[in-house]
Amino acid sequence: MIRWLCAVLALSIATPTMAAQTVHRQIGQWLVMGTDGTCSASTKLGDGTMLLIFAPPPTKENAGGMMIASPKGAEVAAGRAVVQLSGRGSVTGDHNAIGYAELKAYWLPFADTGEIDRYPDSWQLTATKDGAVLADQPVSDFKVMVAALKVCATA
Repeated sequence: MIRWLCAVLALSIATPTMAAQTVHRQIGQWLVMGTDGTCSASTKLGDGTMLLIFAPPPTKENAGGMMIASPKGAEVAAGRAVVQLSGRGSVTGDHNAIGYAELKAYWLPFADTGEIDRYPDSWQLTATKDGAVLADQPVSDFKVMVAALKVCATA
């Protein structure tokens, strides 16, 4: 009896009460991943820069955003920064960003939940900070990725 109770107790501790909803899909050049509505998509651009797009989290603490990781030759200082987007089709202008030195990346939160929809399917990611080019690469399959990201976020 004691062995049986120990076995049941061990199984109940090792088995989660709710299965997490996990998504992992390749959409063209994009990898869409997420668990329980926290979703992102990533792609490696031609110069090695990683572009990550994040859906708004289930907690709605932000409207999602993009992260430009491993900018070519750029030193990333931790803290607040301004990154300019100027590429054809992108949401241009100054964007408040947060630099993450340990990731060599900049996080650019979307201004609102509709910003992600204002990008066309193909566009040019041209990002600069203080005149230094962080990325200047074409982005494609964006609309299909956004649709998959939204499905992931509602899973």
